[in-house]
Amino acid sequence: MNGPTSRPDPQPPWPELGLTAFQAGSNPSTTAYLKWYGMGTTEGYAQGFKKAIERIVTTLHDGGRQGHPDQLLYPVAFLARHLFELTMKHLIVQGSNLIPPRVTVEDLSRTHSLEELWARLRPTLERLWPSGPRADLDAVESVLLEFHQFDPNGQAFRYDTDRKGSRHLAGLPEVVDLENLWETVRDVVSLFEACSAAIQDIIENTEQH
Repeated sequence: MNGPTSRPDPQPPWPELGLTAFQAGSNPSTTAYLKWYGMGTTEGYAQGFKKAIERIVTTLHDGGRQGHPDQLLYPVAFLARHLFELTMKHLIVQGSNLIPPRVTVEDLSRTHSLEELWARLRPTLERLWPSGPRADLDAVESVLLEFHQFDPNGQAFRYDTDRKGSRHLAGLPEVVDLENLWETVRDVVSLFEACSAAIQDIIENTEQH
């Protein structure tokens, strides 16, 4: 009789000696190049999370092949939440080049609260664009606080319980449209990316003068 770790029959994927997870490949469509411009930066990480969400969600319409998407809620929502966290940290650091005091990524390394990060970022955006539409920032805030309500510290979409054994996501709706989730995240990040591009333009123009 086979033991619990014996390879079953018929044979599914199974570990063998010599497996290496991180190695070069020959197919450009499946190979990640870590030396490309922007890789290894906060912005590069954020873009990776954004692309991952989009690619996951765009496969959902292949329902017959992919199966039901219930369990995809957890990785999609986690990726979205972490995308918000990284993007706001990038903007806070970037904006501090124009509005003191200067902030580094290390200064924000222990902060994972979307509510706290937004409380630091929004005043910067309002100072940079005092006549900008407040409704846009209010819309962003609504989404960020919604995520914060369900996952205040970046753990709820990663683990089913907290350290005390209490269930995470107890207040989450029983039905969640993942495509709508992605589109909502995409819209918020679009504003963040526009702000980042504008801040970078200001910084470069200031350096040239």
